[in-house]
Amino acid sequence: MTDAARKRLLYRATHRGFKEADIIIGGYVRHIYAQLDQSRIEQMEHLLTAPEQDLYQWILGKKPAPAEFRSPSLEALQNYAASPAVAKELKTRLSHSGELGRGIGPGDRTGG
Repeated sequence: MTDAARKRLLYRATHRGFKEADIIIGGYVRHIYAQLDQSRIEQMEHLLTAPEQDLYQWILGKKPAPAEFRSPSLEALQNYAASPAVAKELKTRLSHSGELGRGIGPGDRTGG
C-alpha cells in the first residue's frame, strides 16, 4: 500500500493547480520520497486537502496554518521552501515559462 500511496501523493503534489505550488510541493515530495512512511503520507495527504492558495500562503509563512493543518510535515515543507536551492529552482523554471515576476515565491516570505 505504501508504494501506491507514495505515487499517488507525488502525483497530487505535482498537480496542484499553479506552477509555484507544483514546484515547491512536488519538489519536497520528490526530495523525501524514499523516507515517506504511512504517517508522513497521511500528513501530506491532509495538507493537500487545503485550498491551494491557503496552503501556499502557509508554506511561505505569509499566513498561519489552522491548528488542524499544523504538523511536522508542514514545518518541514516550510523549511524546504525557504531554502536558497528552491528559490533558485523557482526562478529558473518560472523564467523559462515566462511566469517570473508574478510576485509569489519563497523570496516573498517576509513580504518583500
